[in-house]
Amino acid sequence: MRMVIAAFLIAALAPGLGTAAVSGSRYSAYATNKPFKFEDLEDKFQGKIRKLMKDLAESKSGLTFSAIGNRTPKIQYLMYWSWQIAKEGYRKTKDPEPPAFPGCDIDWFWKNPEHDDVNDTADLYDVPSYVGAAMDMVKDFHLTRNPGLTSKLSEGRATSFVLSDLDDKSSQFSGPKALKCPDNNEFTVSKNGHLHGIFENKELSIYLEKYGVYLAGDSDLDYPLAVYSDDGKWN
Repeated sequence: MRMVIAAFLIAALAPGLGTAAVSGSRYSAYATNKPFKFEDLEDKFQGKIRKLMKDLAESKSGLTFSAIGNRTPKIQYLMYWSWQIAKEGYRKTKDPEPPAFPGCDIDWFWKNPEHDDVNDTADLYDVPSYVGAAMDMVKDFHLTRNPGLTSKLSEGRATSFVLSDLDDKSSQFSGPKALKCPDNNEFTVSKNGHLHGIFENKELSIYLEKYGVYLAGDSDLDYPLAVYSDDGKWN
């Protein structure tokens, strides 16, 4: 889990951009999400997250908010088209070229080096290779389903974060905690639990919902990452 979260934090550029680099694991750097910035969030959702962080700080409960990162539209683009080719049978021979994405010059359909334009003794495209490369990307992205062309993460209407309990000095949550609410009243969270498994703590989820921040279900990833959106959905 530490390795997954560490990967989520690092934003690196894949090699070969601008030179129509062929698809594949060279793009595994895009499996990492962009470091968190408030400015990447949609205005209304940004306001909710800012208010949540402010109230947690003013609660003096020892419970702190740490954002992990955001999924950029470029990551969403690479996720979607690699899935289409690897899992949905998208092929150059019958489907149009995927639309270009600014700053991401990727060659999805590899040419067959054995193709002879004169004698035409081999297929023009190397289907097994470009499908295998797309599958490598799907694995690198840890995808379990079609991520869609857009998601709440890529639209700035969701983000991933963890809560830390400074009193406990660990990832465990030691209740009870009196937390400040948007209406300036207090909400007491009494249940103990693991903060990385916040979705198991219904009281904390109820508290977050007071800010219009909902645990997003139907994850498209194969590891447990708590993602929160403005309506509880990923897409």
